[in-house]
Amino acid sequence: MSHFDIAIVGAGLTGLALAAALRNAELSIALIDAEAPSLSEFAISPVRDGFELESGVPARVSAINQRSMAFLTRIAGAPVPASPYTHMHVWDQLGSAQIRFDAADAGCAELGFIMPNAAIINVLVQSLESADHVTFVRGEITSCEREDGAMRVGFETGAITADLVIGADGGNSSIRRMAGMRSLKREDGQSAVVAAVMLDRSLAATAHQCFTATGPLALLPVATEHPELASIVWSAADVEVGRLLDLDAAAFCAEMTYCIGDEVGQAVSVDTRFSFPLRRQFTPQVARRGVVLAGDAAHAIHPLGGQGVNLGFADVEKLAELTQAAVMAGEAPGDGSWLQEYAFARGPYNAAVVGAMEALSVLYGRTNPALVFLRNRGMRITNDLPFVKAQIARVASGML
Repeated sequence: MSHFDIAIVGAGLTGLALAAALRNAELSIALIDAEAPSLSEFAISPVRDGFELESGVPARVSAINQRSMAFLTRIAGAPVPASPYTHMHVWDQLGSAQIRFDAADAGCAELGFIMPNAAIINVLVQSLESADHVTFVRGEITSCEREDGAMRVGFETGAITADLVIGADGGNSSIRRMAGMRSLKREDGQSAVVAAVMLDRSLAATAHQCFTATGPLALLPVATEHPELASIVWSAADVEVGRLLDLDAAAFCAEMTYCIGDEVGQAVSVDTRFSFPLRRQFTPQVARRGVVLAGDAAHAIHPLGGQGVNLGFADVEKLAELTQAAVMAGEAPGDGSWLQEYAFARGPYNAAVVGAMEALSVLYGRTNPALVFLRNRGMRITNDLPFVKAQIARVASGML
């Protein structure tokens, strides 16, 4: 049975980033997943046929803040290609209030970057190609338990042992369940529609967020060379998502144009639409001897703030920092003291962000006239307070 210093379960964004961050730490690392991570080939080259669009944009994209981009660049050892945005525009379809954020007001060159998840995975996979201490283990996990002073991770075809198991296996984390770490969940029948949309004008390096009667709609500038392309994330109740998916391309573009009005322009074509369920959960206990959780395995939030992947990368950054410090101090990777330090460092911040996103999803997910009045009033006041706007922008960019 092979033994590793660390077993990372999950080869998605969080797991790959952690393996890349630790690849030079002189630790033996097992990266475990049912599917081997691989490079994806895609080219953003939009072609229109009436209201139908073939964009080349992968379905899932992420908004990467300044801190996460600096971290990715550091662990990749090379520049990371992405589409920057310098402005953010937020408004309410059911009112007249709006907020505009500018990178210059926050004292930074960009507010953030838009990057397809597949492109992030490509960068991380390439960074691991020469990592001698990282071994990919393919398999479905059947057990994870403490045995003879180490963690034993079982598969249908065998098992490995490790001093530390890191659950980076997403919202349905097997490691979280097997380790007995219970999460607080909120499931209210919501999903999100994702697709690439072509507009009749440039997004001008601006990320847009419209709170529509259907649900929050984000339009993200996904390609600098094609500024009229937007990757959308439209959150709504499952029944509304089903209706949006069933519309033909022309009807979908018409409904989207009605929602965004003259603020962004008209939607003139749309690529294939996909959907994914929205999972909101928070795990109060993310560390115990030999096991720790990171990314969506520890917390999953509403996408309206675009902070989910950034919370995961911040988890990874802290985990990598503490792991290397513990090893340099002569501690075993699975010892409990530094794992609790990780929990204390990340837990309160993650809980605050999860709570804030839940509050926003409730406030902007209702059409009650009193709530509409309150949120519009709040947006107007905030937009008139430059210092407050600058601080919000700095928090969102990861600079605070």
